[in-house]
Amino acid sequence: MTELWVEKYRPKRVSEVVGNKDSVKAFVEWMRSWELGKPSKKAALLYGPAGVGKTSLVLAYAREHGYDVVEVNASDWRNEERMKMVVGESSLQATLDGTTKKIILVDEVDGIAGREDAGGLSALRKIIDETRTPIALVANNPWDPRLASIRDRCLMLQFRRLRKSEVVKRLREIASMEGIKVTDAALKKLAERSEGDLRSAINDLQAIASGRRVVDVDAVEALGERNRVREIFQALRIIFNTKSLRAARAALEGLEIDLDMVYAWLIENVPDQIPDPE
Repeated sequence: MTELWVEKYRPKRVSEVVGNKDSVKAFVEWMRSWELGKPSKKAALLYGPAGVGKTSLVLAYAREHGYDVVEVNASDWRNEERMKMVVGESSLQATLDGTTKKIILVDEVDGIAGREDAGGLSALRKIIDETRTPIALVANNPWDPRLASIRDRCLMLQFRRLRKSEVVKRLREIASMEGIKVTDAALKKLAERSEGDLRSAINDLQAIASGRRVVDVDAVEALGERNRVREIFQALRIIFNTKSLRAARAALEGLEIDLDMVYAWLIENVPDQIPDPE
């Protein structure tokens, strides 16, 4: 199956993360403060719109500096006991011997704001207070009043939409590595469409480039007229075949359809894709 370019070209080093240099630098300094045993805050909250490098930065730093990543999502915060089982043990494991360094990565933390009655937020506060390993939280919008006590415990790092020139540069690099010629006008059009979301721009470039060696602006403009059913089936094919939660989520990026519709398509196609559940 074709590999998603957003995963294939995900940054492997911090220096490869596109844009938001001040926040990238602040995150690196925060991680170094942990390594020196004197973190200013026990957690960092990376926030901003989708596709601007928040999760990629954490993963790149971990890969470059030899950290294991304990990655969880808002869906793991069903209740306090579940949270402790997923995160609590890892957060309390000291890494003084230097052999097992860990970063806890909590994605979509703003998604738990409506679940306070389940104990998720109170458990997260306690985990941050007691952690012996760095915790990186990722959110699109961290300003829900119920997250105030979480914000108070975190180094707040804002990530802004990428500049058009930054998106164009990265798309040009990817096209070159894939052996695809993309006109300057097409690159600029893709960057404009993405509105600073590099992940969306890369997904669009891959979709257009399929079966082509040359991509021009007409191909980009036709992107808005793509067949919706074909897009859904492409996404479902990835979801049913991947073992990566991140890849499955990335497959849905840009579809701009209601999640209830996605669920209905999944239910309808499960018997064909998984004829023998055993």
